[in-house]
Amino acid sequence: MSKALSTAASTASADIATSLASSLLAPSSPLFGALDSSSEQHLAKSLARTLEIGMGVQLEEVSLSCFGYEDSAKGTDAAIVGGYDTLIQKLAEEIKKMGGEIRLGSKAQDLAAEEGSDTSVSLNIVAQNDAQRASSRLVISTIPLSLLQKNRSELFKALSPRKLHAIDNVHVGKLGKLVISYENAWWPTDTGVFTVLPTEDDSVSTGSPENRLHDLFRSVPLVVSSFAIRSAPDDVQPPPSTHPTLLIYIPVPIVAEIEGQSASEVGQAMHGYLAESLPKEGVVPEGPRQSVLTNWAHDPYALGATSTPLTIKSVSAGISPTSFIELGRPESLGADDGKPRVLFAGEHTSVNNRGSVTGAVESGLREGRRAAQLLDL
Repeated sequence: MSKALSTAASTASADIATSLASSLLAPSSPLFGALDSSSEQHLAKSLARTLEIGMGVQLEEVSLSCFGYEDSAKGTDAAIVGGYDTLIQKLAEEIKKMGGEIRLGSKAQDLAAEEGSDTSVSLNIVAQNDAQRASSRLVISTIPLSLLQKNRSELFKALSPRKLHAIDNVHVGKLGKLVISYENAWWPTDTGVFTVLPTEDDSVSTGSPENRLHDLFRSVPLVVSSFAIRSAPDDVQPPPSTHPTLLIYIPVPIVAEIEGQSASEVGQAMHGYLAESLPKEGVVPEGPRQSVLTNWAHDPYALGATSTPLTIKSVSAGISPTSFIELGRPESLGADDGKPRVLFAGEHTSVNNRGSVTGAVESGLREGRRAAQLLDL
């Protein structure tokens, strides 16, 4: 598939309406190589569509004219020992040591420039309908793009037209995750990731309402991560514990219908499908012990996933790779002196690593350095 992607990325296309799918899934694509049978070609297409999980958007929506420009970080995914909570707790400890304060359950509103005083920007901090006006020399916003799109007029008194255009037109993707846990692993524990591809027969729905979830799962490729594998390097001590748990990524075509349903029902249906699809080592139970399902599209602090590769709709509206630079530019909030009042970080402000934790961390370091320079620290 890497050769097919490389071919797509090097395709010269002046037509912004040409999609990534038109190149990647074309009959002449290197994706199919020497595959002659329709069943093999169907599996190859299904494998290509696993890209949609990370992209958060379907291949038909991605603009070929802007595809593949990133010089992104290389390597495999990794996990923090102890989970992301460990990192957040350490950051919180450092902030408090330096005299900082963390306010949970509070909203920021009405960021506005102040001139002629020791402070440069003020904002309302709202908690349980009680608003308190606060002032600062500088603000760093790490608000997700989806929330900026919905709440920008409530958050900021004035933003530049270019910033507003980028906020409104860079696309936010969709992704769901389902976690199902068991008493014991019944799948091979020497494998960390399973890719389950639908066959030609799987594309035919049973049409049965009670089998609706099962039909949805068989209609798309699924990537399944196992927490039952010991994958940490030998020098990591103490070694992270394994757990009989599976994490399933819910792709774009079905996530809207899956999210919002009962986690237990979705988990049970997924268990039934995976019990048919995965190799087995041990007795398969009747169902998982526990199921957890994301609902990011309706989570008021998420409202979706991350930014996506540039879509045909975005490019048609004038968005380009430089729009991610614009999303990360400081803003003076309309102040006459033009001095930066608000800095912007987040995955959507990273040109090369948007849509990833790498991009979020990279942008945080970038804006931290910028803040230190502006504040003469």
